[in-house]
Amino acid sequence: VYFECLNIWQMSTFDEDVNNAISMIVNEIKNQARYYYHNLSETEKSKISRFTCKERYRIQNEILNEERRLFLNGYIFPYHLFEQNDNVIIYGAGNIEKIFYRIAKFDQLLNIEGVVDRRGRALSEDDIVVVEPEDMLSCVESKWLIAIENKDVACDVKEYLLNKGISEEKIVWDGNNYLRSNKLKNDFIKRRLGVENNEYDGPRMFLFMQPEHGNLGDYAISMGEVAFLNKFFPQYRIIRITTNEWIENKEIIEDIVCDDDIILMNGGGYIGNIWESWKISKEILDCFCRNIKILFPNNFTYAGNENETTQNLLEDLSWIKEQERLFLFFRGKQSFTVASEYLQKNVYYAPDMALFLDVEKKRSSALHKALLCFRSDKEKLLNNEDVIVRIIKKDGFLFEKRDIHMNKYVPLKEGYIEVYNFIEYLRTFEIVLTDRLHCAILCVLSGVPCIAFDNITHKIKDVSEWLRCDYFALRDMNNFSSASFEEVLKNEDYQKEYLRLNIEEYAQNGDYALFFKLQSKNG
Repeated sequence: VYFECLNIWQMSTFDEDVNNAISMIVNEIKNQARYYYHNLSETEKSKISRFTCKERYRIQNEILNEERRLFLNGYIFPYHLFEQNDNVIIYGAGNIEKIFYRIAKFDQLLNIEGVVDRRGRALSEDDIVVVEPEDMLSCVESKWLIAIENKDVACDVKEYLLNKGISEEKIVWDGNNYLRSNKLKNDFIKRRLGVENNEYDGPRMFLFMQPEHGNLGDYAISMGEVAFLNKFFPQYRIIRITTNEWIENKEIIEDIVCDDDIILMNGGGYIGNIWESWKISKEILDCFCRNIKILFPNNFTYAGNENETTQNLLEDLSWIKEQERLFLFFRGKQSFTVASEYLQKNVYYAPDMALFLDVEKKRSSALHKALLCFRSDKEKLLNNEDVIVRIIKKDGFLFEKRDIHMNKYVPLKEGYIEVYNFIEYLRTFEIVLTDRLHCAILCVLSGVPCIAFDNITHKIKDVSEWLRCDYFALRDMNNFSSASFEEVLKNEDYQKEYLRLNIEEYAQNGDYALFFKLQSKNG
């Protein structure tokens, strides 16, 4: 469907407004396809060939190109590197170099003095004479354009020219933007991140692994992180990067990030072998070995037999121990204890970041109405919901069922809105029963009585210390009964502080005090 839309778009002519509308539609198709692909089994994935970034931009490049004279066979001449009428020598005699030569000759905006390559005249064509670099060394005022996309090869050429006496300011290269699709993509990403000039303009924090997958718990974590950073570190510019943006634009983002920038990883419960997020996180952390790197509160989450999970845990702990300037925060006591004993340093204990959300506590006036919010994914442990249903029916409760996971692609900002919509939805119930950690957290934040059941990773039990209040209870099927409702509903003082410490006091005096010290050292 995606490529059919693009082909129709290519074969037709539309005005700018229609083009923008079509662009939004095809991008939504792409995002939905990507979401569903990630939720397929490995067997199902093997039957599908994913479309690549290059393919996605292939047709848009032609449609959106309005200045044909700057464009030939997918390449755009890097005029941004020059002033009009500059004298230019093009290094290289491959396909790109000859395309650049022909574009520049046609446009006549620059004085092209020649094309050079160490292989010399053997690479000449009817309209292009190629000479060796030594033949052009006398052109001391000329700029040398390295017309080679590969960065490593370009660096070798630059070193060669420097050794020949060419000054560094006369040598120019921007291989990441030679291909028009790459330039469009680079410009878009830089605009999206607000770093168009790609220059370091003050202290910055890059917040990675931001969600688009529809799990509102992860959006709530992100919202709490941003609220925390804006409150306590207003001098920093916060640049959020979603997981998919990283996967599709690694090289661009690596080029944007400076060594002085601080790398932050979205919190959650994904350190382990259950979710792909941990594998992606390790890739990101490996790419920024010189930066300070902080993992917001997380949990170990492993599945399998005891030997397998132990081996996976030890492998991950060993990898973490080898990392430099990496600081880990854990929201669960058990995960924190395990990490502390093995790593000995740079491990801290802190609440889930969703608890930094500023949410008004407001109890519903609806009587005898319950919400069942249970998971249906890899972490599900509860398998006898019918027993719960029988008990709530016996107690005269009407009930609805809804998961906190929307099971579709949801852009980051839209996800923030959906979190607040979900909070308002929670307030329409007298009580909520859930095995979703962040459903429980949002209930505690908003003053809605909640009974929680643990999941396969035991993250709710591990994090429940932060949820101490009279209208929250953690139960299993062995100790769940009608009396559980009475326990959480009897308390009227739902404005009581929900943490063992005031959240702002904890931020500055608990383990997060270390976070503040790191920032002061870096900034």
